[in-house]
Amino acid sequence: MAETLTMDRGTDTVASGRGTGASGDLAIRAVDPGDDSRWDREVSRHADGSVFHSAAWARVVRRTYGHRPCSLRVSQGDTLVALVPLMEVGQGGWRRGVSMPFSDAAGPLIFHPRRASAVWSALESCAEERRWKRLELRGGPAPRDLPAAFRYEGFRLDLSAGIDRLHGGFDGSVRRAIRKAERCDLRARVERDLAAMRTFYELHARTRRRHGLPPQPWTFFRNLHEEIIAPGNGAVVLAEASRQSVAGAVFLWSGPRAIFKYGASLPEAWPLRPNQFTMWAGIRHLVETGCRVLDLGRTSATQEGLLRFKRAWGAAPQPLDYYRYECPRRAWAADLTPPREGYPALFGWMPLGVNRLAGKLIYRHLD
Repeated sequence: MAETLTMDRGTDTVASGRGTGASGDLAIRAVDPGDDSRWDREVSRHADGSVFHSAAWARVVRRTYGHRPCSLRVSQGDTLVALVPLMEVGQGGWRRGVSMPFSDAAGPLIFHPRRASAVWSALESCAEERRWKRLELRGGPAPRDLPAAFRYEGFRLDLSAGIDRLHGGFDGSVRRAIRKAERCDLRARVERDLAAMRTFYELHARTRRRHGLPPQPWTFFRNLHEEIIAPGNGAVVLAEASRQSVAGAVFLWSGPRAIFKYGASLPEAWPLRPNQFTMWAGIRHLVETGCRVLDLGRTSATQEGLLRFKRAWGAAPQPLDYYRYECPRRAWAADLTPPREGYPALFGWMPLGVNRLAGKLIYRHLD
C-alpha cells in the first residue's frame, strides 16, 4: 500500500503518494517546535533526544538568523512514528532543509525502527514538495543501504561511572594536566549568568580568529544564554589565573544527556593546562547535576589535535554520519569532501573587530 504524505502548514496542505512498499499510511505534519507544547515532551521519550532536538535550540537559531522552523511529526494513526527537527535555510532556488543548523547531531528520532525506511522515503517527498535544493540530515539511524555524504567522529563519555572511575579512565596526560593546573592555582567557576557568557564570548572570538574562522555573532550566544542556559539547561565554565579568565567551555544538556559545545582559551595560558582544567570542572558539575552521558561533539578526521584531546578523556568513539538528499537528482549524495574547518588566509589576519563583523554578516547564510 502506498505511503501518503500529508503536510499541514497551517494554511495549506500538500499530499503526495510516493509508494514505498510498506504497509499503512504515514501522516507528516510540519510544526514549529517553539510553538508546540508537545514537542519537548515527545523528544524526551527518545534515548537519542538531545538539546539540538529541543524547542529551545530551534528558538535560538530562529531568533538569531531568521531561519524558518519546519520540523516534522510523523505518525501512523494515533501512533507517533518519528520526530524530525528541521529548519529551512536560504532563499529562492537555494532553499534547503537542515536538521539542525549549527548542531553537531540532530537526526530523525525514530520511535518505531521498522518504519525507518518509510520515514526516510517520506522525507524525500517532503523535500521535493517544498522545492528545496537539498535536505541535510545530521545523524541517523538511516536505512542500511543509504550512503553517507560526510563522516565525522563523535565521542561519548559515560558519566554514570562516577567521578572516581571517570578520573581513573583518563589518559595519564590528562591526569597530569589536571594536577599541574591545580598546582598553578587555577580556579574554575561554573556560571549561568550573562556576564559569564560575555566573558566566554571574548575568549571564543579570539580563538576563532586564531583558527582562521569568524566567530558566531554575539546575539547567538545571548540567545543561547536566554533560551537554554538561564533556564537551567546549560552552564559556562571559566578558568581563571591571577583573576583573569584564560579558558572557558560551554556545556548544554537536555535531561540526562549533555554536550560539550564550545571551548576557548588564550594560548599564552596553555602551559597552565586550562583546557583540561575547564573540561574536568565541567565533567564534575555534570555528574553532580545528574547527567549520565556527555557527547564531546563532532570532529573531522583532519583535526588530529582535537581528536587526541577527546580520546584522552576515555570517551568511546562513535562514527557520526551526515546524509544529503539532492532534490533535483532525486538521489542521496555519497562520499563528499567535508567542508573545510578553517580559512586562515582570509580570516586569520583580520583585526578582531573586523572578524566579528564578518561573522555577523556570514553566519546568516551558513548552517
